Amino acid sequence: MLSDEEHRIMQAAQNGTTMALAEELGISHTRLMQRLNHMIDRQDVLAAYPTLTYRLRRITRRG
Repeated sequence: MLSDEEHRIMQAAQNGTTMALAEELGISHTRLMQRLNHMIDRQDVLAAYPTLTYRLRRITRRG
């Protein structure tokens, strides 16, 4: 189950507002993106945000 903060991270990723959210949470943008990258491997995140999760996985796995 996703926490409120995790929902906010996913919504920020969807809206393109991760920089603003990182500042609001008092963490670096790099740290926020690290959390997001770990989150997209979880089944509960996939269940809650399937389209966004698949898109983010595709983008991050191009490497």
